[in-house]
Order: sequence, then C-alpha cells, then structure tokens
Amino acid sequence: MDTVNNLYYYVAGFVVMQNSEETIRLQGFDFCDDPKTRFLDRTSRPLWIIDHDLSYPVNGRVVEYHQQRIGWNLRLTGQPIRKTPFLLTSDSTIRHIYSGPVSIDTDQSSFDFTDAFEQPVPLCGREWIGAVHRINGQLSVDAFSPYREVSEDPLEGFCPWWSEDFQDPDGVIFKVTIGSSVRHHDHSND
Repeated sequence: MDTVNNLYYYVAGFVVMQNSEETIRLQGFDFCDDPKTRFLDRTSRPLWIIDHDLSYPVNGRVVEYHQQRIGWNLRLTGQPIRKTPFLLTSDSTIRHIYSGPVSIDTDQSSFDFTDAFEQPVPLCGREWIGAVHRINGQLSVDAFSPYREVSEDPLEGFCPWWSEDFQDPDGVIFKVTIGSSVRHHDHSND
C-alpha cells in the first residue's frame, strides 16, 4: 500500500467545532508517519469516505491545520458525517473488507501487549491497512484494501509509529488472524 503518495486517514471520532455546526475536527491518524509529509500535500485527487457500508466522495472541504502540542490535523466543512469509524482517502479503489475480532502475534517475543492497542493503532500490510484496537478486552481490527480478499493468512503488517517498513531491522512485524477469539499469543510458554 502506497501510504506516501496516497492519503489514508483513519477517523475514529470527531468534534463539532464551537460556533460552527458545519465544521468538524477529525480525530484519528494518518497511515504515513513521515513528519515532513503533510496530509494534503500528497494528493490533488478527490477524497473519499470509506465506512463499513458505503464509499462516497467528500462533497465538503477538507483543510489541514496545526494545533499546538498536537501537530497537524484535519477539519471537514460542509460534509455530514454518518458514523465513525471511517477511512478518509485519496485512493478511490480501496474498500472496507473486515471489522471484527482478531488475534495478534509478533515476530518479537518481547513485545508487551499489556497496554498495546488501548487506542486505535495503524497497521500497514502489503495488500491492506487497518486500525487495531481493544474493545472490552478483545483485539479488533477495521481493515481496508483495494482487493475484495487479501491473499495472506495470517495478515502481516507493521505499525508506522514503531517501524519504517517490512525491511526495518528493528521493526516489529505483526501477524493478524481474522475472526479469532484469542487475545494474543503468549510467548511465555515458548
């Protein structure tokens, strides 16, 4: 997935801006973790909202703004939001492919799952992107891909906050198994 040249912004929530019923501040994250690359500089193509049920073009205006102590973020004006979460993207081929429980393992037995994924965390795969989070103690993912079905099983991905890419020698590679009721693999018995 080309997260440098396409905008993939996962929206977990939003706040209606004070004194403006039409402007909302999007709460989420970008799948590209290059601090030199701003959101809207990466694309001049139309933007799309991809939720669990529908894909539709953004009819409003998306603007980038800087918030002190938080960094760059996005505001959306003139576009009603049906529900969250959703993906804001410049990639018109991408679709929602799965939301639900997963089990997760890593290639590093020392990875601490204790506090991981309390807030949504981005994972980037070769054919997919997703946001992993913990809901009532269970790991869950919202996954998106340009393909109806992803060929990997389990899905492999890296978090752009913790790894540069699949070749990062110090990176953590996550293995995500769809539909499992297992919270994560316990390496303590290995």
